[in-house]
Amino acid sequence: MTPIALDAALAAAAFAGYDQPTLDAGREAWLRKRRVHHPAGTWDKAGRFQIDEHCLACDRIRAPSRAWPKTRWNHGHTPKHVAALHGACATRVGRVMRVLDLFADLGPDASAHDHAAAEIESERILRPGKRTRRTVEAA
Repeated sequence: MTPIALDAALAAAAFAGYDQPTLDAGREAWLRKRRVHHPAGTWDKAGRFQIDEHCLACDRIRAPSRAWPKTRWNHGHTPKHVAALHGACATRVGRVMRVLDLFADLGPDASAHDHAAAEIESERILRPGKRTRRTVEAA
């Protein structure tokens, strides 16, 4: 993704009313999904990963063992974990990630029409969902 496309995606999310912690978490989660950034932690001699960034969701992830050494490594790459670290809503972080994916797929040789279509689609993605009757009754 070009820096211009990254800025355009984050600007679209900011214009839709997303706060700065959500934008930061969305960018970091997107980079972790692409395996550009990784969670802080250490590997022991048995190949188990011990994560240094703790959140409430980390407590529900099984401890690494020789059979499953990367459970916390994989959890550290999830949007839920990154959202908890930044104090953001995981749903909104996921929406920012989808917009970043949308602009990343454009490529450097995309036409103005493709960029306009991506902006319209990003507005649809970033719009809050409608509350259904079932969710209102449960609340």
